[in-house]
Amino acid sequence: YICTEHGWRDSFPVLLGCTPPPPVTNGYVLQNTTLMYGNGQIATYQCNSRYKLSGGSFKICNNGQWTGDVQCIDTTPTGSCGPPPFLENGDFIVYSHNSQIKYQCHSMYTMEGEPYKTCLNGEWTGEIKCLSKTCVHSPISGIVIYKSCDFFPVSNCQ
Repeated sequence: YICTEHGWRDSFPVLLGCTPPPPVTNGYVLQNTTLMYGNGQIATYQCNSRYKLSGGSFKICNNGQWTGDVQCIDTTPTGSCGPPPFLENGDFIVYSHNSQIKYQCHSMYTMEGEPYKTCLNGEWTGEIKCLSKTCVHSPISGIVIYKSCDFFPVSNCQ
């Protein structure tokens, strides 16, 4: 028996544990290897790169429920496009932060589309591809003529 302000009770209160903590968008729980968390245990969160914690860095198991406000907020300025997108078989040669990028294709590749991508409302716009130059053998022995067309592996050139 236990004495309470309302008199004697015949049992102790049961405090429930918690299942694993809920995920957070753009973040994760550190050391999330426990299947059950005891009442009062803490789950600590961390954000992915480019994101920062807001509201707190942990949640607490409170009688079967996780309490605490954890959010991961994007640190990229509004309207920012971030780093230039990758171009397969090419590189950027001029990059003005958050405005425009000029690309060029590697040797043995030719560009399809405009050589620029532009930052517009937080997104990089513009379609660019670097296509392999295919080869056609000339009637003159030993001479190879390159022309631009659809993608073919460079290994077709012999």
